[in-house]
Amino acid sequence: MRDGPVRRLLVITYHFPPDGAIGGQRWAGLSKYLARLGWDVDVITAAAETP
Repeated sequence: MRDGPVRRLLVITYHFPPDGAIGGQRWAGLSKYLARLGWDVDVITAAAETP
């Protein structure tokens, strides 16, 4: 765990996995990367559409 202030990010996006849209994939990658660096990442997204 890192010392110092807690770094937090709130992502609000319409597309996020399991949605296959490229915009969601970008946010997923960034969120994963920042979490590895010690950031606390929360995501708010739309409900997945069901066929």
